[in-house]
Amino acid sequence: MKGMELLKTLCMTFGPSGCEDPVAKVIKEQVLPHADEVTTDRLGSLLVLYKGTGEVKEGTRVPRRLMLAAHMDEVGFMIRSVDDRGLLYPAKLSVGEGKMLTGRSVTIGNAEKQTDGFIGAVPAHKSGGSTDFGALYIDIGAKNRAEAESHAGKGDFGVFRTEFEELGGADPLWKGKAIDDRLGCAVLCDVLAELAESGYRPAFDTWFCFTRREEVGASTAATAAYAVDPDVGIVLEATAVSDVYGTDETWQVGQQGKGPLVSLIDAGTIYDKDLANFLLELGEEKGIPVQPKKYPGGTNDTRPISKVRSGVRVAAISSPTRYIHTAACAVRKSDYESMVRLVSAAVRNL
Repeated sequence: MKGMELLKTLCMTFGPSGCEDPVAKVIKEQVLPHADEVTTDRLGSLLVLYKGTGEVKEGTRVPRRLMLAAHMDEVGFMIRSVDDRGLLYPAKLSVGEGKMLTGRSVTIGNAEKQTDGFIGAVPAHKSGGSTDFGALYIDIGAKNRAEAESHAGKGDFGVFRTEFEELGGADPLWKGKAIDDRLGCAVLCDVLAELAESGYRPAFDTWFCFTRREEVGASTAATAAYAVDPDVGIVLEATAVSDVYGTDETWQVGQQGKGPLVSLIDAGTIYDKDLANFLLELGEEKGIPVQPKKYPGGTNDTRPISKVRSGVRVAAISSPTRYIHTAACAVRKSDYESMVRLVSAAVRNL
């Protein structure tokens, strides 16, 4: 699988923060034909090695090890209790406000089994028009506690249940749940396949790292980076483009259809200026659409990666994405394709 087919498969796979095993299984099947080594660290991050030649021309400066990273988890919640009526009550992992969630279709369960349901709440005309997250519950059609707990119970997870669709014409939107950050994972798989199928080997070892639990504090990126010990790290992400009606223009990070975004600063990281400039200039040189990220908000796995051992020079490449952290995100096909081209070119030209 490649491109949209791969992204769709990954997006439709169950994998909230803390329950990423089903996603890791799909990714492992994709990378095994192209990897020189596939390992898993103690926290479950998937570490995939594509060996370099080790041949460095005299007078040049290249990294010893390059880390390319994307996180496998998606926004979701955890079941905290079940009542006698068979209703399940969620605790936040990383989902948004309660008013955005009422009536949404969801999938509840764990890595082994899942069941479908929807989010219910006291009707707006009975609750004063507001819905706090704590007032929400999950209805899976169970008649009582015993029936509900035969399908899901305390400590199980939940994610949105949204179909993946292609919308529009020449440069369609790809819409689905979990584009943050299954898009980054799909790009990594596509780049690895492209490098292997072309036979190209950089001088340095390249590690394709698929991390966990980014949405609840980026807790495994640091251990993955410690294991790899890179001196350059590039994180691939989806980021809120904030380009829809009613959004303050000062919050807009870029434009969809104009290529991936390269960060200069955000809420967690001041990025390596030379790396950022390299990526922006590389895009211009190779005719690959790319944009500097305008709004310095949010954060990602670069923050913990940059602090590992004696420090790692980091960059972030993000796809401008609408409706992030909701039941349906949307990204342009051309931005995905440009991201694959830019990351592949970076590996070839670092």
